[in-house]
Amino acid sequence: MGLAPSLNSERIGMYPSPVANQARGKNLPFWLRPFVAIERARGRQRLLLILIGLAVLSIPGSFIARHASLASLPDIGDPFDVNAFRASIQVPDDQNAMVLYRKAVQAFQPPDQNSASRLNASKTIDYGTASPELKASLDDNRPALGLWLEGTNRPDCLTIPVAQMVQSPWFPESETLKQLAGLALLESTKLIHDGDMAGAWIYLRGVLRYCLHLTRHAPDVQLFQVMQFTQLLEPPLTLWVNDARTPSELLHQAVQNLNKAAKLQGPVSDTLKLGYISALYKLQEEPETRQQALNFQQGDRPNPLLFLPGGPYAYWLMKHEPERSLRTAKLVYANWLSQCDQRPAMRAPMAQQPNFLELYDTALDLKAPAAAKALDTATLYSWYESTIAARQTVGPVWATLHQSETLQRLITTTRLTLATRLYTQEVGPNLTDLEELVRSGYLDQLPPEYAADGRPLNAP
Repeated sequence: MGLAPSLNSERIGMYPSPVANQARGKNLPFWLRPFVAIERARGRQRLLLILIGLAVLSIPGSFIARHASLASLPDIGDPFDVNAFRASIQVPDDQNAMVLYRKAVQAFQPPDQNSASRLNASKTIDYGTASPELKASLDDNRPALGLWLEGTNRPDCLTIPVAQMVQSPWFPESETLKQLAGLALLESTKLIHDGDMAGAWIYLRGVLRYCLHLTRHAPDVQLFQVMQFTQLLEPPLTLWVNDARTPSELLHQAVQNLNKAAKLQGPVSDTLKLGYISALYKLQEEPETRQQALNFQQGDRPNPLLFLPGGPYAYWLMKHEPERSLRTAKLVYANWLSQCDQRPAMRAPMAQQPNFLELYDTALDLKAPAAAKALDTATLYSWYESTIAARQTVGPVWATLHQSETLQRLITTTRLTLATRLYTQEVGPNLTDLEELVRSGYLDQLPPEYAADGRPLNAP
């Protein structure tokens, strides 16, 4: 009996009273108190508290991991002044060819379905092989062609406002204007067959200037129509230039027209800048892009996080989107913009590693801005491959450059052909080098792709 009090006192010392526990909890730092609560809990309550604690800790942990993973991907900011660029694309109505093109569209009388299909799908356009229905459509649309020709004389063209381009690059008059330009080519071949070379040049020049108008402030899909019409324009233009019935005074006029027209072509950088603004819109504003990226990533194995409230957005952030794609897009466009406005022979070479994007080796260009050299091309391409959304909003640049260069090459070769023909007619057949065309006044300057001996600079 005498031992009982001492045993009880030992047990009391071993197991502090609830009052003591409560006092000890108050003296702990605030960040340790949740652990005390977990330690006191039992059974399912403890398990629930542990799960809640892990969920709370995962929030800062995921953000820390996310920022650590992006530490080696520099954020260069916009590769150009976006606000200044947007403000610069303003064309007054009295200078905008699109104002008159829209009037031509309103006056246009659509041809029958078969003729329309031939105009849209033709690889060549020639009056001699045209159907009676297509010839009748040409006669019906002479008033519309008059308005269209008037529009081709204007110095600039803005098909749709920039805000609309960013969301959708198509302009509603595109197909009708394509048919009008096709009818203009049809009329030019008719006039060539009739021997009216001056009249034919009016329409050939009109189609050329229409193509040049479509390169101004142009989204990339607009350049695709330019390439189509460049291919259609080349055969009748070549026929007209080499026809013996074309007098020398008309050839001189054509050279002057082409010298002016060459300055009308819009810079490729404008198209790429519009593409960049559109990519930013899709990555930051368009919910479809996020959903498509998540679907693309998940495939047939959906992540359970996607089924929780707010889960898709959390998953989006944990996969480093959209920040990874935004930074990558900025670096890619900086690379392209440093080279695109230079003639092909003057650009830095394409990177040699697998390079779906056609990135340039900007390290070899001493004049390239620092933003274009922030990452070497191999590292930048690996970042691009690691993104979800960037791969759906940033595609290869080759098509855009090629479509613009197709028209540029046509103008260059036509100018050289015209100048050479005039030189041989008026000076003599012994043209020793192309610089002689400049010295004799047949060209204002030699195209930069050509050396003085007539060889292209990028020739093997």
